[in-house]
Amino acid sequence: MKAGYREGKDFMANIRRVCTLESPIYLRELRQNPILKTAGFVRGDMRGRARVSDHWPELYAMIIARNPSVRRTLGAYAPDRLA
Repeated sequence: MKAGYREGKDFMANIRRVCTLESPIYLRELRQNPILKTAGFVRGDMRGRARVSDHWPELYAMIIARNPSVRRTLGAYAPDRLA
């Protein structure tokens, strides 16, 4: 769609909260994770547009491990359910 902040087009998507984590995942934990520490959004200190799709399975596992109560809520977004 047409970008409102510059000339030309840009990709846009709606964002909505699907749950609140009682035990959040901190940036320092992402930096300590052997897989996620090399992700661009971690190396960039979570600034800009985070491209997390490739890392979603690892993020999902971390979220569920720390917040088992959200397993049902996030079930629709489980890595094996997404194409």
